[in-house]
Amino acid sequence: MAIREDETARRLHGVNPISTKLLAFALGPRLRVRRSVYGGEAAAITPGAFEFQVSIMLLCMVVLGGAGKSQGVILGRHVITIFRIAVALSR
Repeated sequence: MAIREDETARRLHGVNPISTKLLAFALGPRLRVRRSVYGGEAAAITPGAFEFQVSIMLLCMVVLGGAGKSQGVILGRHVITIFRIAVALSR
């Protein structure tokens, strides 16, 4: 994000924008491969695999943890998971 906003400022802070962009370019397809492997293992990708409730849970995880850093999203995931377990046990 920093390189996208101000490449010159990042260069002055010691971040090499060319190598960082190449790294992002190399890692992008890796995520697509993971998604395609999921589709192959699931044998079929249907809209049911991505229900509205799942989308809302993912959104809650991001909102609770913050979208800026991956640690925040992981923390949000743990909070939601603990909440769901507590609700399931109380039934």
